[in-house]
Amino acid sequence: MAKVTEYIDLTSALSLVAFGLEITGDAFAKAMNVEHFGLERAEAINRFSVALKCLQQAVLAGDLELWGRLETGYRASATRLSERIPAHNLHDFVAFDYRINGLRHGAP
Repeated sequence: MAKVTEYIDLTSALSLVAFGLEITGDAFAKAMNVEHFGLERAEAINRFSVALKCLQQAVLAGDLELWGRLETGYRASATRLSERIPAHNLHDFVAFDYRINGLRHGAP
């Protein structure tokens, strides 16, 4: 597996794949929910969904590693430090949430 020398956050990676723009946080929320990246709303959502599925497939195939922290509960104060996220977690944690710049348990 190739190694990268620089890491980017999940929202940036997904928006880069889906729209060719590395954007995160409130700027991502505005671009997705208000401007729809200059597309029809449904097309923007579809592109983002495809990007998330591509990311998941790359992780499951072993071509990409995800790193992050595991929250032990909703608004938990105790979190684990950054660590590799096992590929099998992507079966349960597929609900993307830009507010935490990560994945939550649940459906896409």
